[in-house]
Amino acid sequence: MITTTHPRPTGWRRPALAALAAVVALVAAGGAHASRSAAPASHPGPPATTVSRGGSGGQGNGASGPPQTTPARTTPAPAHAAASGSAKGIVQSVAGGAVVVTQLDGSSVSIAVGAGTRVFLDGRRASVADLKPGFVLSASFVGGMGRVLQAFDLSAPAIEVGVVRSLSGRTVVVGRSGGGTATLRVGPRTRLLLDGAPTTLRAVRAGFTVVFAAADAKARRPAGELRFLRPV
Repeated sequence: MITTTHPRPTGWRRPALAALAAVVALVAAGGAHASRSAAPASHPGPPATTVSRGGSGGQGNGASGPPQTTPARTTPAPAHAAASGSAKGIVQSVAGGAVVVTQLDGSSVSIAVGAGTRVFLDGRRASVADLKPGFVLSASFVGGMGRVLQAFDLSAPAIEVGVVRSLSGRTVVVGRSGGGTATLRVGPRTRLLLDGAPTTLRAVRAGFTVVFAAADAKARRPAGELRFLRPV
């Protein structure tokens, strides 16, 4: 079962959310198949307040000081089930057969996982047990069950996540999450993976997510390994 709730203000990781925002914006620009379910974070206005005017029957004590304000109590929105869709966010917990994700708009999504859920970590096939709080996650779910979970450990400085912009010959132009582009070269020894399985460059399309070594973005030699993922 997949439920959506509004989060508490604790447990957020600002650096991870900033990285998520960059990745989400990059994927959204990469192709028409990118999910738009994660809305940009909004800045709420000041909390609602109630005013206490003092005295009974509306009569004060003669002093006209500033009104006393107390934050109004709000009731969390009830969770509601979602039969199908997609989500992008930061993993908050992995337990009880579900992955809880905080999205950019502040809502929390609990995604059920089962034997048929396909899990990828940094472009490689993985298991739900490999997912950790703080990972960036892009997920799709159908019929109340997670279909594809694509997780990225952006704390690892040796790798980068981007989106394929174009392909020409044996080169791949990639949009980088930090801005700008990188040109990755493919040689006879470059290992290519698509959704965790060996592939060829002919199967890669613009808009695919790609995980690559940061060093390969600077070197003139062919990349050692490029891991591509279809949009979820």
